[in-house]
Amino acid sequence: MSYKPRTLFRLIEDMNSSLYLPHIQRPFVWETEQMLRLFDSLMRNYPIQTFLFWRTKDEIKARRFMEQVEWDPDLSDFYEPNMSKGGVEKVFVLDGQQRLQTLYAIFRGAVLSETNVRQEAYFNVASGDKIADTGLLYELVFTDESRVLSWYRVADLLGKHSQRNAEELADEMNEELDAQEKANPVMGAGTTIDQRAREKRVRRNVSQLISLLREERHFWVQELDGVANEFPYKRVLDIFVRVNSGGTKLDASDLMFAAMKEGWDEIEEAIEDTTELLNGTNLQFDKTFPLKCLLVAHGRGAEASAEKFTGEDGEKLLRDMAEGWERAESVFQQLRDFMVNDLKVYADKVIRSYTSLIPLFDFLYHNPKPSEASRALMRGYHYKAQLFGWYSQSTDTIVNALHSIVGKHAPSGFPIKVGLLGSALDI
Repeated sequence: MSYKPRTLFRLIEDMNSSLYLPHIQRPFVWETEQMLRLFDSLMRNYPIQTFLFWRTKDEIKARRFMEQVEWDPDLSDFYEPNMSKGGVEKVFVLDGQQRLQTLYAIFRGAVLSETNVRQEAYFNVASGDKIADTGLLYELVFTDESRVLSWYRVADLLGKHSQRNAEELADEMNEELDAQEKANPVMGAGTTIDQRAREKRVRRNVSQLISLLREERHFWVQELDGVANEFPYKRVLDIFVRVNSGGTKLDASDLMFAAMKEGWDEIEEAIEDTTELLNGTNLQFDKTFPLKCLLVAHGRGAEASAEKFTGEDGEKLLRDMAEGWERAESVFQQLRDFMVNDLKVYADKVIRSYTSLIPLFDFLYHNPKPSEASRALMRGYHYKAQLFGWYSQSTDTIVNALHSIVGKHAPSGFPIKVGLLGSALDI
């Protein structure tokens, strides 16, 4: 494993030419505030952690970085078939997607507004003298309007100013700002000391910007070399899951998708379609819900864990889920119809716990044609669960206990036991 410094210029040049995102990576999820905070940290010379890359020739789906950040992208639009082929050498980002995509957007690309207008990064080269209410010291904005100094279009560092040195560029900016202040009586009202302080800030800021791009001291990369050494996909997947299991990184469903995609590549798309189906009545299910439903129905417990999809048992679970997907898809439709027609659920506010619906899926999965008596007890269970807050704590434990009542080992579980659920679970 190598550990080397890289210039930001080199990183940006490599993106979408040799450096890609593997299909196990989630979409870009940072908010604009996080992007601005990263830039502020770099301008303050704060460390931003190491990037983790994987060099390989394996057949792995390669996804391009976005040249302009879309907030709800269709990831299939960014796959690169030629780079995904086996035998083609490429480098994948295992840890650092959010930071690298942010840096690309600031220094070369853009972000799209809510109305799909391209917005580029502009930096106030005179900032750095006071901390704003946001906690940021250095001002950066994304805008679709051209701005005059002291605002500087950051992408010009890789464009028309790519050959300029920091001293020349800063002197040119200060001369223009001096001329602005002389031409504007209000702006020119400051003292000579103010002007010197501003000139010093401009020189420091421009020097730092160019240093970030050109010097090998701000960005460090650890690279797993799967071409020269033994780093097979399964080992890399385990590293990926562990690296991304803490902080503000991947949530449980993202990590499970990462572990699942080797055995069932279409799983994430299937789950997203199912989540959209369930949310068709103004509800707010997330991707974890259908994944938990499948885990429970297949007897693996409700706890969301990527480890459940590793090893021989994980491979068998994936095969079972893939082979039973047509059945599961039909049951999700049944569950949606039951919520609409039987429970009359049309708004998020009437559901205290979405987890309480997992046992309903579990029962329907193993009892696809419930009698009217069973449906009545299903309704009773739902209303009691919402009214008495059965899922206000230890939700996975409760779901697992219910599986032994309503799952495959007790096909008539709802008719027999659900009326006594409170005492059965001691709640």
